[in-house]
Amino acid sequence: MSALLIPAPADTDANHVFDVSFLGDYRVTAGITNAAGQETSGEWGVTFTGEQPTQVITQLWQAVRAPAGARLEASLKVTAPSRAWFGRVGWRAKNGGADLHITSIKIDSEPLKSVWDIPQEDASQGNASWRANWIVVDESGDLKAYAVIAEKSHRYFTRKFDLKEKPSKAMVAVAADDQSRIWVNGQLIGETTKWSEPGCFDIKPQVKAGENLLCIELYNDGSYYGLLAELKADFGPSGTETRLLTDSEWMGSVAKPEGWPNQPAGQPARIYGKAGSAPWGVVPDPVWEIGSAARSSDLLPLEKPTFPEAAIRSAKGRSCLTVNGQPAPAMQYLEAQGSGPGVISRLKRHGIHIIQVNLGDFGWKADGLYDFTDVDRRLKRVLAVNPEALLIPAFDVGTHWWAGRHPEGAALGPSGKLDLQAYAGATGVFPCFVHPGWRKDVGAAVAQLVRHLGRSDLGQRVIGLKACNGISWEWFYWGAQSEQFADYNPAMLAAYQEWLRAKGIADAEVRQAKIPTPKEWRRGRKFFRDPADSGEVIRFARFWQEMVAETFDWLAAIIKRESRGWLLVGSYFGYTLEFTEASHLGQMAGAFALSKILRSPNVDIIYSPTGYCFRKLGEPGTTMPPTGTINLNGKLYSSEADYRTHWSNQDIARTTTIAEDVAAFRREFALSFMTGADIELLDFSQGYQTGDERLMAEMARFKAIRQRLKDREEFFQSDDLAVITGEDIEIQSLGNPPVFGELVARQRPDLFCAGVRHHHFLSADLANPILQKFRCFLFLNCWKLDEKQWAAVEALKSRGRTLIFVYAPGAWDGKGMSAERLSRLTGIAVAKATAPVELRAKWLAPVSLPVPAQQTGGLSGGNGHEFGLAVGQMAPVAFLPVTGDRMEILATRPSSEEPLVVRMKSKDWTSVYSAVPHLSPTVLRELFRAAGLHIFSETDDGCYPSSVMVGLHTKEGGVKKITLPKSHKRIYDLVTDQTLGERTNQVQIETEAKRTYLIGWE
Repeated sequence: MSALLIPAPADTDANHVFDVSFLGDYRVTAGITNAAGQETSGEWGVTFTGEQPTQVITQLWQAVRAPAGARLEASLKVTAPSRAWFGRVGWRAKNGGADLHITSIKIDSEPLKSVWDIPQEDASQGNASWRANWIVVDESGDLKAYAVIAEKSHRYFTRKFDLKEKPSKAMVAVAADDQSRIWVNGQLIGETTKWSEPGCFDIKPQVKAGENLLCIELYNDGSYYGLLAELKADFGPSGTETRLLTDSEWMGSVAKPEGWPNQPAGQPARIYGKAGSAPWGVVPDPVWEIGSAARSSDLLPLEKPTFPEAAIRSAKGRSCLTVNGQPAPAMQYLEAQGSGPGVISRLKRHGIHIIQVNLGDFGWKADGLYDFTDVDRRLKRVLAVNPEALLIPAFDVGTHWWAGRHPEGAALGPSGKLDLQAYAGATGVFPCFVHPGWRKDVGAAVAQLVRHLGRSDLGQRVIGLKACNGISWEWFYWGAQSEQFADYNPAMLAAYQEWLRAKGIADAEVRQAKIPTPKEWRRGRKFFRDPADSGEVIRFARFWQEMVAETFDWLAAIIKRESRGWLLVGSYFGYTLEFTEASHLGQMAGAFALSKILRSPNVDIIYSPTGYCFRKLGEPGTTMPPTGTINLNGKLYSSEADYRTHWSNQDIARTTTIAEDVAAFRREFALSFMTGADIELLDFSQGYQTGDERLMAEMARFKAIRQRLKDREEFFQSDDLAVITGEDIEIQSLGNPPVFGELVARQRPDLFCAGVRHHHFLSADLANPILQKFRCFLFLNCWKLDEKQWAAVEALKSRGRTLIFVYAPGAWDGKGMSAERLSRLTGIAVAKATAPVELRAKWLAPVSLPVPAQQTGGLSGGNGHEFGLAVGQMAPVAFLPVTGDRMEILATRPSSEEPLVVRMKSKDWTSVYSAVPHLSPTVLRELFRAAGLHIFSETDDGCYPSSVMVGLHTKEGGVKKITLPKSHKRIYDLVTDQTLGERTNQVQIETEAKRTYLIGWE
């Protein structure tokens, strides 16, 4: 029990509010004083409310009779209802009880630590077919405590067993929190990636008469860990069976045993609990029987699939999903953890019908062996609860078991060993993306999956496939997170040489080409790579980006071909804005050929998490890919709102109350609406989003708001800002100097704080006619502009547009960074600095200050605001403007008059050049205001304007002003429907800190 003492003034009976974000039982004790000279009666009690104090959910009252001058103590035990946000302790008098006061309040609480402690509909399933126990390694201390100490670490479990003869059938079922790899007699036979998605593997080829060894390596990513496993061996017509269960007969180890996986672990494992016990609860039953419908590759190509007609359509510039010609709700749910019947039912009740079903091994059991029994079971499990669900099966083709059986097709580290790493340093054996054997086998397996779905009645509810690969399903190449470089499998070298031939490189030079060594990758740690000594690295790095994109496109083409074009294809891909900070992850993950994917007819949906940087409350949030480009190319963008709510056991910008949860999700809704995104929900641990009715009600609210506004929305408008970034990361060094991060990744949040509508585009789209409608452009890291892109920029120098160039766009000439090219592009003379420069500036021009100074970055007057790199950070390469007659100096060095930001107006256009990367919101607003863009908010809060609504996420509380481009009949709060203003274009709202406000108009 935890106690909270709330003192109450003796002279008041005011309500006293306590938070019930963690639903549970609360005992409320009130000290009551009767100051009257006679006996007085009344009632005291607890009222549970929603977000608004007037939103009463339930009340519980208790009568009180107090003699004259008495001091009483009264107590109530109450259970917070699932929709409550707050409890309010109050008093209502009877018979002249005005002199009766609540003078103190104490709250003892037994709050739930997880929404999965609330009785779930899932529990009716039981775990009847699982007989095993959850086991852990017997380390030391309390059993409940040491089950949570293995965060981001490995555990090793083994079991010896004897068989009297070779069995007629042998299988092993494994559920591991969080991931596992399984060996039998030293042979890798499979893996699992989520405890809620058990794997069932045929091990008959590996077992033998006599002694056998089953080894399971477990990787835990956070919170609890444990292993649940069963082995079953049958011996023919006699019906005899051997069955092994995880129990104290197993052995475990914290460190990898010497000789693994051919030697047992060192100490007895310990039973944590039976299957079905907390914290895991219900675990889906293992599928022991191999189906007969598709044991081999006998499924012929489809003539007419059963799939519904799903498509991505463009509506007023925004891409939208349609099914059978009708718009589909712009929200999806990804099965990640614990999505049993209760979750599916809850999603259905709140109008979320698009479910991404995790297919596990997607029916590919072994070389040439396909069994879709478990695939069907997973789909049927969803449709049994919601027959109207639209399904997007999700699967991972990075099948480690294939690489384990085919080491010639495995990705190799620079030492020539199988030592590349996956997520968070997890070790394993991984397939080489371009190896012909892997492509042949995985391509056949995916084709069989599509053919099976297309013949099944289940296919009538399947609208697409989510095809994933690489680290964490996100197409990051193996080793990218661990500063391991490339893949040295001979197949990769052959693919690189073929790519060079396609680029027109002479055959003699192609034969000399090689994959750069790690030393060559890091050579000199130069700011920009020098083609004279790093030409091979530059070429290979560009190949690497295109190779990853080509592999995704190749897989998508198989799905399109086999489904006759009926299925949509999507995946996580193209985090170009997040990864522009370069370093090893940016260059080695393979995210910088998004434009190649967007031009492909085979890919329809781009998924990504909302930006991991700047997602804490009070920060504006960001997107990882350039969402304007995604919509411009007719693809759908789905933003994975993977916020760790207050129920979560993962400390990644985790919130602490239901009010903070809702503030984060409302910010996500505003951000997604502005950027043209759908929203993807998920639970990385048990039910931390879908288990809370209050959060599900928010999702239903978002759906209703979007439906209400969608027909009025115009996505691309002339007074929006066009932000242009490039994908040519290969010329940047791996030293991660500050300029690269400040230019794009860290510029993103300040763009959302500048108060304007903006869209992020890639430089590859500069020639798209739609971009001609914008009046202001901001060029960031567009180092390389080909002839077509250069011509497109020249065409923008007209019609009174303003083009803002930051640091060095267009400066790459193939040999290095050229001041001459930068001068030609900007129309402003610049000179390359001869020594490292501190790129920090002081703004000179007058600025607009319609709000208190503390809300505008500390400005106290008309000038003097500093921005740019941190004090003392030096840029080895810099281009400084050369003073000219027509040049207007906007900012200089803080300690001198040397110009760093300048503006030059011509008859047809205005050029702004900033030698300084990372412009502050204050500076951005002044530049945008001068360019004729509308400023919706003058404060440095997150601002997400669209043509039909504005979202505002506050850093600090206080009165905030929102200004719209024109007057409207009514401006109102989209959450409460409260009118904020009538026949006006300005409203002021009273705000709290770190909260999100949604404002609409009519």
